[in-house]
Amino acid sequence: MSYRERRNFIECMRTLGMPEIISYQSFTQPNFPLVVRTLKWLIERIRYDPTYELHQNISTEQGRILFIKSVESFMISRAQLKVNIKRLYMADGYAVRELLKLAKVLYQATTKCITKESVDDILNKNEAFVPFDISRKIEDLRELRRLSDVITETGTLIYEMLNKEIEQRSIREFTLNKQINITDIEKSLKNAIVLVQKSIENIEKDTQKVKGDSKNIESKINKKTAELTRNSKRLETLQNVRPAYMDEFETYEEELKVLYERYMDVFRNKHQYEVLIQEYTKKNIEFQKEIQNRISRLSSNENLASISSDASSSESKYSNENNDIEFNLDSDNSNISVDYDKNSDSEYETEIPRNAKSGRINRAKSSKPRYNPEDDDNYF
Repeated sequence: MSYRERRNFIECMRTLGMPEIISYQSFTQPNFPLVVRTLKWLIERIRYDPTYELHQNISTEQGRILFIKSVESFMISRAQLKVNIKRLYMADGYAVRELLKLAKVLYQATTKCITKESVDDILNKNEAFVPFDISRKIEDLRELRRLSDVITETGTLIYEMLNKEIEQRSIREFTLNKQINITDIEKSLKNAIVLVQKSIENIEKDTQKVKGDSKNIESKINKKTAELTRNSKRLETLQNVRPAYMDEFETYEEELKVLYERYMDVFRNKHQYEVLIQEYTKKNIEFQKEIQNRISRLSSNENLASISSDASSSESKYSNENNDIEFNLDSDNSNISVDYDKNSDSEYETEIPRNAKSGRINRAKSSKPRYNPEDDDNYF
């Protein structure tokens, strides 16, 4: 260990604010308790995992070994730093080199700042201000959104894994303390080699299939290109050649134009005639309705006059006929029939009830023939 490394370590620890004073003579001889205190203080300051616990019992040799191994696992898994545990266990001047690795992480984080030159550069850049166009940053915004989703997913995954850390800590320590069996390693390596060989064979088979497919596709492409060139040449020849029936087609086309013009004239005239006919029929129907209404009004006036004259004559005739009524008593029947004169054109009959004991006619219950104006039509 050099003097410069020891000096850098002491300055780093003073800058970080370690309460215990470390001198140049602290590591001339093995000093394991000082190494333990320094490591605990550094690990607490780093705070990669506040729940991480180091092995506390260092009174025995096995306890000190477990403490150094727990420090190694922490620095590898959390800080991604590789340390030599043998030098840390020796706790002499060579241990300072390993402690300096962890101290530099904190020292660089605390001393990192913007220098005066960098500030001047930023101010000079801001002098030539360019208007900000957000349309140029759309892709960056999309990437930022994607990364934010990834960060949240990884954060939840890390949180779940940290919750399982307490359960898996004992398993991990057991596996770290377990002695490595060479035969098991050989078996696992052989199995891995076999799997890799199988995957290589599968990949080779797939590549051969792809090569065969590519050849088939190339042959099909060549056939299609040949057909395309042949058809394009044929199309060019057909476009350049004038058909034999083209002259006749042009003459028929001109005749068709003339016939179409005639057809349009006839169609327009026909439509105009149909419109005129519809207007004429409409006016004729209205005229006929008006004539019928006038005739109906005149006929209704004449009917009223004739009905009034007929009613007066029928009343006089009805009064004369009532004097000719004859009453005939039938001994066998219990009813009396009333008959008009035989010379009269109409006849009225009614049944009058008779008293069964006295044989008299019940005048109160008898009914006379009523006058019906419809019967007057029989006299005319």
